[in-house]
Amino acid sequence: MTTPSPSGRAAARPGRVLLGFALLLVLLFGASYGVGRLVGPSASGPKDPTDAPTGPQVPGMQMDGLRPLTAVEVSR
Repeated sequence: MTTPSPSGRAAARPGRVLLGFALLLVLLFGASYGVGRLVGPSASGPKDPTDAPTGPQVPGMQMDGLRPLTAVEVSR
């Protein structure tokens, strides 16, 4: 038997609150999975590393006039 609260409604049982929280988590994860399946992957698939370009034609950060290091330079 539950003890009525001052507002006249019965107090919620901890088990029901926990079950409601678990149901909310399942619904949120299910919705996010569904949206992810609908939108698709965020990046293209894996690529063969042997197809990658080599040398100066590799895209990357612009050096803005800086020369690449060819050997370890130590200043004293």
